[in-house]
Amino acid sequence: MRDAIISSYLDGFSADFGYNSKELSILFELFAGYCVVCHGYTDKFDVEKARIGDGGDTGIDVIAVLVNGKVCYDIAELEEFILNNNRIDVEFIFVQAKTSPSFDCSQMLNFGHGVREFFKEVSEMNYNEDIACFRNMKDFVYKNAIKFNRFNPSCSLYYVTTGKLETDSNLEATRKSVCRDLKDLNCLSNINVEYIDANQLYKMYQGITRGSIKEIEMDYYITLPEVDDVEEAILGRLNCKEFLKLICDEAGAIDKNTFSDNIRDYMGHSNVNEEISTTIQDDTKKKYFILLNNGITAVARKIKRTKNNLIIENIQIVNGCQTSNVIYENRDSITQDMHIPIKIISTTNQEIINSIIRSTNRQNQVMPEAFESLKEFHRKFEEYCKAKNREVNGNVYYERRSRQYVSDENIKPIDIMTLPNLLSVSISMFFEEPHSTHRYYGELLKANTGRIFVDGHALEPYYFAAYCLNRLTRELRKDAESKKHSIAKYYALMYVWRVLTHGEKPRLNSNQLIKSINNSFLKIVDDRSKFLELCVKGTSLFYRVAKESHVEYQNIARTRTITEQFISRIAPNDYI
Repeated sequence: MRDAIISSYLDGFSADFGYNSKELSILFELFAGYCVVCHGYTDKFDVEKARIGDGGDTGIDVIAVLVNGKVCYDIAELEEFILNNNRIDVEFIFVQAKTSPSFDCSQMLNFGHGVREFFKEVSEMNYNEDIACFRNMKDFVYKNAIKFNRFNPSCSLYYVTTGKLETDSNLEATRKSVCRDLKDLNCLSNINVEYIDANQLYKMYQGITRGSIKEIEMDYYITLPEVDDVEEAILGRLNCKEFLKLICDEAGAIDKNTFSDNIRDYMGHSNVNEEISTTIQDDTKKKYFILLNNGITAVARKIKRTKNNLIIENIQIVNGCQTSNVIYENRDSITQDMHIPIKIISTTNQEIINSIIRSTNRQNQVMPEAFESLKEFHRKFEEYCKAKNREVNGNVYYERRSRQYVSDENIKPIDIMTLPNLLSVSISMFFEEPHSTHRYYGELLKANTGRIFVDGHALEPYYFAAYCLNRLTRELRKDAESKKHSIAKYYALMYVWRVLTHGEKPRLNSNQLIKSINNSFLKIVDDRSKFLELCVKGTSLFYRVAKESHVEYQNIARTRTITEQFISRIAPNDYI
């Protein structure tokens, strides 16, 4: 690859995510997909699940399906999420990535044709199993069109290369042609087709892996009284044009990462948001905007003052996501006399941040899972992981807040354990329900209330579960067929737990269990050959049971009867 910077970023990306064994072309597809999706997506994104297998990919390398701002990776997850939401906003993202140093009109046309065929009810193209699965997801989305939040799904296409994008009338004509072809389908809204060159890719990756720094001119503010563990807090008014600088990236698009600590995503064109929009567009009302709006609450790592400006590091809008998005959508109607009330608190104390999030969102109707990570159990587990890592030379870092480790160069993404992943591995190992891991984590939390993440539970079992998942994920990333085998990973880990605990279901506060984890279980997992032997046995058993069951492939990992048969086939002589 000619571009030295991209090569360097690929090396770092490969090391961070454990993709060292991937071919260059595949690695670049993963990297490009990760950059494009994560640039506008706040949660952890598993790009390997979104990558399309080689052959029959119809010119598409990565597909992401977002419903109400959440990525869905398979039909079961999508079905459950849609069925549990009354209104849905859907976005389809497609990526084509080439290591070529230039853009090719024929490649873009082929890419656009593949996406067009993707949305057709009946396609004559030959496509692989991955495309077929995503088409099933697309079909289910449109079967639930009655739930669309006023608009059809949006669609974005990104053609990524390592070259430099020059002004070229042929490239632009090709881009417009692809847009027209997709528009003619009459099933999409907000169609966006872009070329992404090396320079844009640099900025995307830097924006994801480094913290943000925003500079604004704030014409009036006061400093609030000093408070312990708060470096500074200011309250004032901010011109709406300046406010856009806080919530937009360098390209002028809204920076969704600015809202990763907000407990609600943008709700789209709700009645309240329509009222805000109407006020902004009404020349007689917009000057009263500051009086009609409750304002914005934000937290930041640091606030620096210059002569007339404020430099704000890693700002997070914790209340005001709806207002922010409506202002962005109506940015062309913003005038110089429009201001918004804003409060910015500079602190790194997570308990203070949690309190601010809770108190400023009490009036909002939010899902219970939005507050789950603020509970005492998760705070303790985060600290326990750090301490246990030092004791056993481990690498489990619990991410209670989205992107909380983004600025720590010593922590690799592959070592980060999110709440949804901890939930999935815990119910698989402790409760022997790997078939439930495809469900939306909010539903899983609700279904397991009172038996998971309980204050009286020991933290050792959860650390062990996370430790096992991280180790297995690392091994899978080295496998050329990692995507294929990942379907069995929670069954493999249930097998590991069951043979270690001799088929029992020990209480999660059992002193004997804690001793076993500390004295033997962790050592077994640290023995790579022994751990892999157990995982291979579990995976092989899963495939044997699945084959004998004649259950369709896409359902084998989410069928209760397969779990029951799997458990019944684990013999006492397998126990360690």
